[in-house]
Amino acid sequence: MGKIRVELPCKNCRDIFSIFVSEAAKREGKITCPACGHTHEYGLADINLLYLTEQVVAGSVRSA
Repeated sequence: MGKIRVELPCKNCRDIFSIFVSEAAKREGKITCPACGHTHEYGLADINLLYLTEQVVAGSVRSA
């Protein structure tokens, strides 16, 4: 299985950054924004998979 990166919005400055799911798990969801330096706790509700986001933007997601 390949490594999956997820896209997260900073809860302080709203900058978007990405991290590997395995790295987020090691940190128990406590992730520091590289732009502003604030640390926040993230859960599954906060995660937007990059490949899904790219598919929606590209219009390649088909409805069932």
